[in-house]
Amino acid sequence: MGQLKVLTIDYPCQLHSLSLMECLSNLRTIRFQHVSISSIQLIFALRNTRKLSFVMCEIGNALMTCSTELPYILSNLTDLEIDMCYDLKEVPSGLCNLVHLQKLSITNCQELHVLPKGLGSLSDLQFLSLHCCTKLQELPQSIGSLCSLSIIDISDCLSISDLPEELGELCGLKVLKMSKLLM
Repeated sequence: MGQLKVLTIDYPCQLHSLSLMECLSNLRTIRFQHVSISSIQLIFALRNTRKLSFVMCEIGNALMTCSTELPYILSNLTDLEIDMCYDLKEVPSGLCNLVHLQKLSITNCQELHVLPKGLGSLSDLQFLSLHCCTKLQELPQSIGSLCSLSIIDISDCLSISDLPEELGELCGLKVLKMSKLLM
């Protein structure tokens, strides 16, 4: 299994231990669907993973209790997708250390209410989707530092009532989707 490149777990289950992940160092893509994960520390140690997806998973507690401050967390991750993870209330600030991240999609996470202030440190980020995060109230001011950002989707973010002025500093922005805001 050391040569495995893609891992997809699409089965309603609870994963308490991911110790098997240690021997899967060549994984490029990981997709969890309908999975409850209690600890994701070993996933974050995978250095070759490029795409990580959580769809309809319970990951909120695992993310918040995970030490994401280590400098090597998912050091080559370019694409992070979190969709319909209804227990996700906040994105941990340690995820702003994903320096090669180009695509961040956190969609249909209706309990998400806060993004990390350091989001602007994701200097390679080109695509940001927060579609249908209905309790999200604001974008961090640091978003103005995302020089590579070309697409933002904050449509159906029903609780956003104001956009940061720093949004105007995004000289590479080509698409801004923002229907159904409180503005």
